[in-house]
Amino acid sequence: MHRSSRMPTRWPAGGIAAVVLALGVTSALGGPLAYLSNLDEASVTVVDTTSLTETATNPLPGTPNVTIADNTAVGFTGGIEAGAKTTLSNTILTDNTDASGESDCLGELISKDYNVVLDTKCTFSGQTAHDIVGRDPMLAPLADNGGTPAPLTPPQTRAPMGRLILGAGNPATPNGKGGHCEPEDETGLPGHERVVGRCDLGAYQTPPG
Repeated sequence: MHRSSRMPTRWPAGGIAAVVLALGVTSALGGPLAYLSNLDEASVTVVDTTSLTETATNPLPGTPNVTIADNTAVGFTGGIEAGAKTTLSNTILTDNTDASGESDCLGELISKDYNVVLDTKCTFSGQTAHDIVGRDPMLAPLADNGGTPAPLTPPQTRAPMGRLILGAGNPATPNGKGGHCEPEDETGLPGHERVVGRCDLGAYQTPPG
């Protein structure tokens, strides 16, 4: 499923892959993922949202190959509020802010490894050997990098400008399970598939060449 949205949407139960969620939304309800808190999200970009209360992105049950960047909260954190099942793998958390400045997370997140998080105040449990904390993933601005058009607008993605996230994901067979990378990136385009030993962090996979 490849979809972009400028308004929060109540999605049906089940997994969601390849989504650009809530671009430019201002919410008083705790942020866009309040609408997705019971789902597993894969290859998702969550950008440029503002929450007037609490947290810009609510707890996620599972987040393989997700990009969460440039979200703002007036309350607790601009990024992710950790819940009992908030698990990250092959994910980017960067440039999320609250009144104190950089604020990518609140509480202890469960890592299944291969994440990059700019905020050094974030804490992790679980598998952390390949997590990268305190380094800028150097993402390009949100842009139309191709993909299956949504009903109203084409998807937009954050492609890498530097090399930090290139091939830095789990090198095992991509299947979206157990910390493995998601096989398909946010665009769903041929050539953007993730294969053994070649998985970029975040929602966008750089094609070879």
